[in-house]
Amino acid sequence: TPGVLTRAIAQLRAVLEDDVQQPRYIQTRHALGYRFIGQLETTAPADPADHPAAGEGGQHASPPAPSSTEPSPVQLAMAEQAIEEQAATGIAAADGEAPVAARDAASAAERVETHDPLGDERSAQQAHAHMHRWWIPTALLGVMVAAASLWNDRSPAGSDRAPASIAVMPFVNLGKDRDDDYFAEGLALEMHDALAGVQGLTVAAEMSPAAAANREADVKALGKRLGVATVLDASVRREGARVRISARLSDTATGYTLWSKTYDHQVDGVFATQTEIAEEVVRSLLGAIPGRREALARRLAPTRNVAAFDAYLRGLQQLRLSAVDGDLDHAIGLFKQALAADGRFALAQAGICRSELFRFEALRDAGAYARALESCGRAEKMDPGLDEVALAMGNLHHARGEFDLAIAQYARAEASPASKADAYLGMAKAYAGQDRQEQARDYFERARKLRPDDASLLSTIGYWQYSTNHLD
Repeated sequence: TPGVLTRAIAQLRAVLEDDVQQPRYIQTRHALGYRFIGQLETTAPADPADHPAAGEGGQHASPPAPSSTEPSPVQLAMAEQAIEEQAATGIAAADGEAPVAARDAASAAERVETHDPLGDERSAQQAHAHMHRWWIPTALLGVMVAAASLWNDRSPAGSDRAPASIAVMPFVNLGKDRDDDYFAEGLALEMHDALAGVQGLTVAAEMSPAAAANREADVKALGKRLGVATVLDASVRREGARVRISARLSDTATGYTLWSKTYDHQVDGVFATQTEIAEEVVRSLLGAIPGRREALARRLAPTRNVAAFDAYLRGLQQLRLSAVDGDLDHAIGLFKQALAADGRFALAQAGICRSELFRFEALRDAGAYARALESCGRAEKMDPGLDEVALAMGNLHHARGEFDLAIAQYARAEASPASKADAYLGMAKAYAGQDRQEQARDYFERARKLRPDDASLLSTIGYWQYSTNHLD
């Protein structure tokens, strides 16, 4: 789902009556986060005659001074941006030092505060009221991140990396057309999900391109940070009807390359290339392919229609972007385009299901719930074993407060290694909804062990800890 942070931003926009398409306060920065763009306005000093006398000597009452203990709206907005940037990258500050983004925001806020000219009493009252609009949601975001960090710091983290473990980095687009980023990123996501479904293989949480840009460039440092034995990265260059993919598997203990290969072929050969790369990874880490080749090929070739696959990858990118720009209609349109090219493309139908689910979760739109239910049902008929559908159905039941039904769906998704972490997270939230907090804690911890570096997961755990007072 878009996550607690995205919903908080949507609620802030609703409170401020801020239009996503023509924002006045919160601007979306694609692949980065959000920026506060509200304009500071100053007014001329009020005529002293407008204020009643305040005692002997003819002195007049001064506008109330801002409280030194309450932050200004500007400080709150900047602090919110710093919190979002920290949560997006998942990088904790070292040696107790505040994150760079937070320090910079605080410093900038102090500069604004010291330069803020005195306004009249009405301006001060408006600023005070505006501040209270921001204070509670922003403070809540801060507590969520802090609580999540506390959980992660106190949870035991094994120093040994599982020998059969891997992180799939976002594939890099080397083509001339930057609009082809969706193609490279989509191939990486498909590879991640396919490898995550291999029994016996531990796969780190998927990483966004923005988060990957802030990670360590050294393979050994990256492996230590993510707790994996290997890293898979690749570059993609698409020129016309041809595509070149250069893939590399690296050992994080030594920094050496275990395997690398370049593939150059027509675009319709991308399915075979993806399957071959996945097979090489599995063979390198698990030593055998029998029994896995067919499953890998099926997952990495969900359709044989190149146009349908291309529209599907575009839809995936827009679905990710919709978490910040709210444009779910565009994502749904692309998934429908994929279905028009291949009417049996179950993943594209599941994409519509997930999009409508996001809309329902963000807006509590009853129509979106009905459409999500219908779309999920169609996807399930196309492919009864699709993990995405079981998770989406669980989330739908959870959103309606039907916790027992949600848990049953999450139990279905739990059977697949690819969806196990999300299933555990869903179960944790369902048990929390039933006020069965010990079970919730257990499943939160199970999910965290599978994805120890997932900022969104840690944020959700932090919110649960804060809201239930489980801060020990």
